[in-house]
Amino acid sequence: LLRGVLEENVIDAEMLKRIDFFRNFGPVFLDELLNSPESIRKVLVMPGTVLLREGSPGDSMMVISKGRVAASVNGRVVKHLGEGSYFGELVFLGATLLRTVTVTATTFCDVRIIYNKSFRRIAEKYPEVQAALSNFDLANDVRMNAKAAGRLGKALAESLAQVFQSIHEAQKNAATRLSLTPRKSRLGSKPLP
Repeated sequence: LLRGVLEENVIDAEMLKRIDFFRNFGPVFLDELLNSPESIRKVLVMPGTVLLREGSPGDSMMVISKGRVAASVNGRVVKHLGEGSYFGELVFLGATLLRTVTVTATTFCDVRIIYNKSFRRIAEKYPEVQAALSNFDLANDVRMNAKAAGRLGKALAESLAQVFQSIHEAQKNAATRLSLTPRKSRLGSKPLP
């Protein structure tokens, strides 16, 4: 074995955990999402490649590991994004079914695609997350414009942040209760030290 070598998936998971979008996800949920083999796809793209097309259906979000892209609405560039930036989060969260911007690589890009299907599958294990998501199911109105979808996506992200905070607190409290529970000896009924 080689010492001092980190596998690429470990580096990816650590990079993705630092992205603003994922900071509010609970650590257990996020680890499961980022370590699930069907959750993330790594792609390298050439300059000029369209990664997302405004108005098209989507099933994922993307994070730029290396490179730069241009985001445009109605054919007009509205923003340039670089390393650590993400896009497609509205579709990822389910705030809209259709892409609200076109994103085109302006340099060679190393991109991570994170799929909504994996997010939803993992969310099924958490009733609180399911409840928060179901409150926003009305969001799947194909006539929604980018600004409305953005506001809805922000509200959904804030709602999920509160849910994940509650889940994380409950998990910490459960772990604390377990560590404080006296263990019994197999030989008698006295707790072990």
